[in-house]
Amino acid sequence: MIRYRSLVAIVSVVLLLGGCGSSSKKSSTTTVASGSKANPPTSAGDNTSGGNSVQIKGFAFKPSALKVSAGTKVTWTNSDPADHTTTADKSDPAAFDSGHLGKGKTFSFTFAKKGTYKYFCNIHNYMTGTVEVS
Repeated sequence: MIRYRSLVAIVSVVLLLGGCGSSSKKSSTTTVASGSKANPPTSAGDNTSGGNSVQIKGFAFKPSALKVSAGTKVTWTNSDPADHTTTADKSDPAAFDSGHLGKGKTFSFTFAKKGTYKYFCNIHNYMTGTVEVS
């Protein structure tokens, strides 16, 4: 009976982790202008935002809250082995969605409009962050 329970526990963990793995979707390396519905991810070497960076690490956005001025480009970098997204909340002043970001991939968005932008990972909805634009 103990072996059966151990086997069930192992299979459950494998199935759970399998859903967090990378996707077969390919990431684009083109940056789209601000204000578009989707800004495709860029390569990891294209992080030109300086201090306006957000790391996706440990299934969290770090920092989870960022304050920037209008016109600022923010870049998210996925450091996790699992795919993540950076997706704007429907109530945000402008829409953005990175699509699936694999490990080492980045996504940039220029915040042209003032306001508070709440975003999340569309794969792991408990991962949330905020960008306040003044």
